[in-house]
Amino acid sequence: ITDVVVDADAKVARVGAGAQWQAVADAAAPHGLAGLAGSSGGVGTVGYTLGGGIGWLGRAHGFACNRVIAADVVLADGSTKRIDDASDPDLTWALRGGGGSFAAVTALEIGLVDAPQIYGGTLFFPAERAAEVLTAWRAWTDSVPETVTSTGRVINVPPFPEVPEPLRGKSFAIVQAVLLMGE
Repeated sequence: ITDVVVDADAKVARVGAGAQWQAVADAAAPHGLAGLAGSSGGVGTVGYTLGGGIGWLGRAHGFACNRVIAADVVLADGSTKRIDDASDPDLTWALRGGGGSFAAVTALEIGLVDAPQIYGGTLFFPAERAAEVLTAWRAWTDSVPETVTSTGRVINVPPFPEVPEPLRGKSFAIVQAVLLMGE
């Protein structure tokens, strides 16, 4: 099941087990909403969410698993049921961040967040400046609001022909940031 259905008024998406985050983003964005996705639209929504899921809106809204409202599951005895905090609080709690080991999840209902405008980008610096760049980035993160999520790291780009020439086979200190506006 790869279906994604958004109830914009309730700020909820019903997501089939095969759906990827890009499908959720495409369905939610026209309503000024977003799910708590990671950095790649090609990641499966259910697996990411059940694994905890910390993404670009995490500082403002927390882990994706905390947005689970309900789940359609297949239990060990083969029976199916819809679970939520009212019907099965223990299993619902266990699925949030605990993975799929407790039941096979065939669909999730997840809460969406207001996201009328999101800005983001990446800055590349020579790896030789990593200590300087990451020290400055770390100091900067002390002063930014919770609507900013940022990462700083050193990356080694592989020397593959499909990688653009200016990056191919080189190392960089990078700083990435996302700003959520207009909540």
